[in-house]
Amino acid sequence: MLIGVAVLIFVITLLLLVTLPKRTIGPTVDIENYTIAQLEVEQILSNAAEEAAYSTANTLEAILTTPTENPQDLASSLKEYYAEQFNVMFTDKAGAYAALRGVLCKLDTLDVEVSEGNNYVYISSIYAVATCDNGVMAFINTAAHVELEFKNLGAFGGVKAAVNLTSDQQQIQLITYAAALYNVTNGVTYGFPIMGSFNPAESVWYFNITGLHYIQLAIPPEYCMMATPTYYIAIVATSVGEGAATVIIAQPTGKVCGT
Repeated sequence: MLIGVAVLIFVITLLLLVTLPKRTIGPTVDIENYTIAQLEVEQILSNAAEEAAYSTANTLEAILTTPTENPQDLASSLKEYYAEQFNVMFTDKAGAYAALRGVLCKLDTLDVEVSEGNNYVYISSIYAVATCDNGVMAFINTAAHVELEFKNLGAFGGVKAAVNLTSDQQQIQLITYAAALYNVTNGVTYGFPIMGSFNPAESVWYFNITGLHYIQLAIPPEYCMMATPTYYIAIVATSVGEGAATVIIAQPTGKVCGT
C-alpha cells in the first residue's frame, strides 16, 4: 500500500514537471545583472560629481588668480573648472571599476550649468551619462538652487545661503557642506577654512526634512571692513551618494560690517 502511494506521488510530480510552464532563468538573471551593473556605474557618476565639487572648491586658486568685475567670466571659469575635475574623478573611478569588473566605461555626456545671483555664481545642474563596453548605460540628473546674501553683523560680516539640492527632482534631505575664504593679493590667492573643510570626511553634515538648508557663515573683521573687497567666499554642498552638488563663489561689493 505504501509503495503504491509513493509511486503515485512520483508519477504526479513527474507529470507536473513535464506539463507546467518552465521558468526561463537565463533572461531573469541577465536583467538582474544589468540592473546591478547599472547601479554600480550610476554610483561612479554620483561619487565623481560630489568629489569633483569638493576638489573644485579646494583648488579655486586656479580660477581666482585676479579679482573679476564680470560675474559671467567667473561663471564660465567655474563651469569649465568643475567639468575638468569631474572628468578627473570619473576617470580615476572608472579605472578602478575596470580593474575590479573587467568592464571599460567612458563618460559620454557631461552637461554642467552655472547660474548667477546678486554677487554670486553657483553650479545649478549636472547631467552626466556613462556607457560601458558590456552594454550598460547609466546617468545622473541633479540640480541646485541657491539664494545668498551678505549681512552686516556689527563687528563681523555675515553670509546666509539657502541651498536646495535635488536628484531626479527629488529633494535631498541630507547634505554635507564646507566653506572657505579666498583672498587675492597682487595676483596671488590664498585661502583658509571658515566652516568645516573641503574634504568630505571633514565637512559638516546637515539634515533637513524639507530639503532646504540654511548655511550661515561669519566673515572676519579684517576682510569684512574692506571698502573694495578682494576676497571671495566659497561654499560647497553635496548630497551623500546621490550625485547632487554645487559650488558657490560669492563676493560682496563693499563693506559688510561696521558702520
